[in-house]
Amino acid sequence: MSSYSERTLPRWLSHPRDTSPQMRDRIAAAEQGRPLSENDGRIAALKDLHRGRTGWLIGNGPSVRTEDLDRLTDEIAFGCNRLYLAYERMRFRPAYLCSTDEQMIGDFGQEMIDRHPGTVLFVANERPNLSGGFVWFRMGSRTPLEFSTNVYDFVMPGGGTLIAAIQVGFHMGITRWFIYGMDHSFTFNVNEAAHDAFRKVTGDDNHFIQGYRSGKAWCPPVMWQIEAALLSCHVFLQQYGGGIKNATRGGKLEVLERISLEEALASVGISEAEQ
Repeated sequence: MSSYSERTLPRWLSHPRDTSPQMRDRIAAAEQGRPLSENDGRIAALKDLHRGRTGWLIGNGPSVRTEDLDRLTDEIAFGCNRLYLAYERMRFRPAYLCSTDEQMIGDFGQEMIDRHPGTVLFVANERPNLSGGFVWFRMGSRTPLEFSTNVYDFVMPGGGTLIAAIQVGFHMGITRWFIYGMDHSFTFNVNEAAHDAFRKVTGDDNHFIQGYRSGKAWCPPVMWQIEAALLSCHVFLQQYGGGIKNATRGGKLEVLERISLEEALASVGISEAEQ
């Protein structure tokens, strides 16, 4: 009998995963309330938590309007990185704050935990040495994207935090997604003399939040990698009757079907009066 991954993953998406008896025992222990670690218990608590709900992936691009975000207050939303810097200007708080940016986690990880009232999700090569009740997922590494159906094993970043959020959301039972605020366009200055390839550029004008990176150097995203990863996620989710649509106001992300924010809100039962 074929395994779960062999039955559900297209050949071009699959690669060797940990299907060992030890991994199966680890998952079973966690989901039966006997986790081998506190972190495994936190991962188990997320299993199918939002099955059947629509997920919202919130970018921090310049197109974001805080009044739009306030319309999503009761939705299952995943924000990223330093979104909390805008909390004083709006009612909206995403259920989850995520980061796969190891420079961002290193610089501001504790701040993310301390200032976000919901659950913080980190995807990193090693568990961040931070205090608080965050959930850690081990980072995989492969291009093209390898969609993770076992988040105890790894989560693939795909070049962007919200791509990892889609895989964690699948663990939660979410297969239908809207993206908002992913402008998919960056300007920056390159420091050719920088010794760290992951801290080679500067620029703080790429987000709706001023001083988003507090002047710290960062690593620019690889745009084609993000586009390919989003398409891979969309194709995978279509097997489950789901998919991803882009409800961003403007921006340059054109690899996914566009939908207006108003149409997206209406599709989840939020009327104009409620908006």
